[in-house]
Amino acid sequence: MTKRKKIIVLSCMISLLAVTAVANFLLSGVSYGETEYTAVSSAGYFSSYRTERLTTRNEEILQLDSIIESATEGSEAKNSAIDYKFELTK
Repeated sequence: MTKRKKIIVLSCMISLLAVTAVANFLLSGVSYGETEYTAVSSAGYFSSYRTERLTTRNEEILQLDSIIESATEGSEAKNSAIDYKFELTK
């Protein structure tokens, strides 16, 4: 490979790197002039979703426990609540 071809290839790679950096900055949605960032971190989204899911699951289990305690032995409501609680904990 000649010296001229090496320079051309290297120049193209550097310009491609610069274009990628500019595109990353523009597409990220972060503006440094304001106090708030518009980009949403994926870790925060998934942790909040997990917390919400666990809270909902715990509420369902509490409701099923109250149904199981208040229903009479062998009733259809008690049996279905026990089955659903078993599926949740499975």
